[in-house]
Amino acid sequence: MSIFNKINNKLKGKKGRKREEILYEMVTAELEKGYKNKGLFSKALADCGGEEHKVESTYIKYRVQSLKDEIETKEENEQLKIKIENERRLKELDEQDKRKRKKIERQEAAERYKKAEERASEIQKFGWAAVWTVIFIFIGGFILAIVMSFI
Repeated sequence: MSIFNKINNKLKGKKGRKREEILYEMVTAELEKGYKNKGLFSKALADCGGEEHKVESTYIKYRVQSLKDEIETKEENEQLKIKIENERRLKELDEQDKRKRKKIERQEAAERYKKAEERASEIQKFGWAAVWTVIFIFIGGFILAIVMSFI
């Protein structure tokens, strides 16, 4: 778990003062290790008009605010990542749903085609039956006419 996540968990607690205490402790630790944000230090120096005894306390306030901003930005970035991931998942689910619908549509079209072929086959069978019936009736009528002519 990163330091920002640890701090962020404490930031969400009921005691807002604890948040600032932690941040001030971090800045103090940075100063003890010799780390100074040059831009913020220069700003503090300029805002204090060169009064050395005010520069460090002003720098500490600026650095604490800078850390607050970093934490807030991290939170926003995490929320943005989550939002982007959720949108990607929704898009993926939509694509899966579209593929399923297309598959179902293809299956239904194949079934309709098969039924149409079966109907065509039945009609074709009926058509041949009708042709043979007409031929037998014609031949039967011809034979009957010949027989009747002899009687």
